Amino acid sequence: MLSDGGNIVQFDMGADWLPHRVAFENLPAGPGIGWEKRDRDSESMAIDPVSGKIWVGFEDDNSIWRYAGGFARYEARVMPEAMRKWPSNGGPESMARLPDGRFVVISEEAHVRRPDWSGSEGERLHTRQALIFAGDPTGTGVPERFAYEPFGRSDPSDVTALPNGDLLVLDRGFRLPFTFSARISRVAARDVAAGRIARGRLIATIDAPLIHDNFEGIDTTVENGATIVWIVSDDNQMFLQRTLLLKFRLDR
Repeated sequence: MLSDGGNIVQFDMGADWLPHRVAFENLPAGPGIGWEKRDRDSESMAIDPVSGKIWVGFEDDNSIWRYAGGFARYEARVMPEAMRKWPSNGGPESMARLPDGRFVVISEEAHVRRPDWSGSEGERLHTRQALIFAGDPTGTGVPERFAYEPFGRSDPSDVTALPNGDLLVLDRGFRLPFTFSARISRVAARDVAAGRIARGRLIATIDAPLIHDNFEGIDTTVENGATIVWIVSDDNQMFLQRTLLLKFRLDR
């Protein structure tokens, strides 16, 4: 796992549901010096399961950096023109590598551009800019654009891809006095295409009075033939929040 301060934590989850062989380290390179969170606001991550290469999306300077497997070293970086005007604190919050090698990046706050939208202004303000890179974002050309429509008044906080190309998008909401909520939506692969509007099908709600927190990460694994969905929250170093790792089975 990677925090939004450029801190890496690795561990093996034991059968006793306790972490073993825990290891901590920092990114070998990144924007700024990394002494403060704002220097290395690492918000999204994608991994090539074959090569082990890792891509990290940074807010603030809206860039994507590529690292060798295991974060052994920094290899390349890019500041895509398509992401240049994304808000400094609402940039590449979500990134996933699709099974066919393409990459999807979704802005946390940037709405679809007016020239790219034919609907009403109210509908446009409910969308987020989403990009499709034909391959490695640090080595491919101009990405294609599509629109993502989050759940309700939430913002997309992470995305992961299923083997068939569908996306699971984690949307995060907040309301006073200090309550977070999370929604997981499934976006059909056919809607992950240039010019499309990706509206997911809601499959999970995580909200008060049950467990809730600032969930910012989602990923999937396979366990005994079942698709497992993991989500993780960020405590932002605040006593009102927690760092939680939750595990679910995806029922198709």
